[in-house]
Amino acid sequence: MNRVLEQEVTCTLEGAARGARAIWPVAVAVLPFGITFGVSAGEAGIDPGTSLLMSALVFAGAAQFAALDLWSSQIPLISLVLTVFAVNARNIIMGASLFPWIGRLPGYRIAMITPVLSDANWAVSMDAYGNGERDVGILVGSGLLLWVAWVAGTGLGACFTGFVMAPERLGLDLLMPVFFITVLVGMGKQKGIFLPWVTAAMVSLATSSMVEGNWHIIAGALAGGIAGVLHGKP
Repeated sequence: MNRVLEQEVTCTLEGAARGARAIWPVAVAVLPFGITFGVSAGEAGIDPGTSLLMSALVFAGAAQFAALDLWSSQIPLISLVLTVFAVNARNIIMGASLFPWIGRLPGYRIAMITPVLSDANWAVSMDAYGNGERDVGILVGSGLLLWVAWVAGTGLGACFTGFVMAPERLGLDLLMPVFFITVLVGMGKQKGIFLPWVTAAMVSLATSSMVEGNWHIIAGALAGGIAGVLHGKP
């Protein structure tokens, strides 16, 4: 059996608290993004209850904003599903990368953990895992704090539809890219970590210049995942 899978995996409140502490700066910035979504959803004709339910159940900001562009009295269901899938396809790769950590957990526990998976808490959790962390609570705690911030922001925005916000004026649109660059640099000591990232970036940029829509996201995610698998083979 894989030696990684033989290591003890725990899920504690202490781990959840560590995860929340690690992610709180990002959660603070997620709040205004949630407010922006709530406002945008209201302007698209979505009632507050529906926008809140969407944020609580979907918990995927990029996919939700993409869905708003297609929202109308006659929703193009197939286009909506394909767009959301394209935007969220990276979750397949992120989920697979967590297998060495959570693969021994019962299926029902994995099903309870993965709904709070997002880009930010995946990055924080994988960095912690690379440094020897085996408490899955860090993934749960960081994800739950982000979820609360996103849903709370959506609720606030839904209550103030008509108030137009511009997060880019405050530089908030740069927070996520800067965050991931920082995490990537911090993970630089891990062997081969840059190859999948560089491959994903190059394929994504090339695809975006040739294909309209959000397909560059799925292309980059798949290319990065394949590069990581091939590089990891003996």
